[in-house]
Amino acid sequence: DPPLDDAVKNYIHALQQALQHVEFQDDRVALTYQWQPDLVGQFGSAWLNERQRTNIERYQRQLTDTIQASSGRLTLIELMQPLFALAHRQSSGLNAIEDNRAALLVLTFYVNELTLDKLITQAKTWPRPPWRPVQLQGREDLAKHYLVSACIAAFGDTPLANAVGLYKEVADSQGGSGFSFRDLAADHAGTRLGELAISNETKGQALQKRLATASESDIMPTSHHFEESMTEATFLKRYGGLQGEIYQNTVQEIDRLFEINHRNNLA
Repeated sequence: DPPLDDAVKNYIHALQQALQHVEFQDDRVALTYQWQPDLVGQFGSAWLNERQRTNIERYQRQLTDTIQASSGRLTLIELMQPLFALAHRQSSGLNAIEDNRAALLVLTFYVNELTLDKLITQAKTWPRPPWRPVQLQGREDLAKHYLVSACIAAFGDTPLANAVGLYKEVADSQGGSGFSFRDLAADHAGTRLGELAISNETKGQALQKRLATASESDIMPTSHHFEESMTEATFLKRYGGLQGEIYQNTVQEIDRLFEINHRNNLA
């Protein structure tokens, strides 16, 4: 086996320090640990290689330049255009998937007011753009929903991205902002973008070229007609809960609308 580099060794050591007790039970393993604030950053530093970290830094610098050169309200598409234009120039069809992931990661962290040093320790020395609200269809929450789902789909499996969005909406209906089909639509649209971004190198590069000049309606069709801000009781009464036929039909409508939109505008 190849020797472990210092970042991996440090991460393993940090895990050993955090882990306090392991208990094997009949059908599961129970772990007791003490959370260490820097553990996530050490994870990113350990398992992202130098080339990947350098690539992510490149998009962070582009994002910083874009925001510093702009004024007024920011929209998601205004930030996506220069990052994916850079991706198209950078990847040349050879590393499109990796570039798409890097661009989505940088955007997702910025829009959700997170700093990349939460994931990558070295990012503490990178340029950090001043945070300003970013909107999709005039709303900040839609931009956040969209990018979180896109990033999860690009880095993980699609069911996980859908589950995160659905869990958020159910939690909102129990005391937050309420269940919102409009938020769920943003989740689904973001997931489709994330899927397309990593489908293969050819499609990934074609997506870069398209996003470099795309409009907001290209990445997400209008969603104003979808119902939102429903309490749990209202959601159950009108849609029959997550297993209800009306709910399932509404989700299918969202999927069909966004599949057509992405096929016509992004694929």
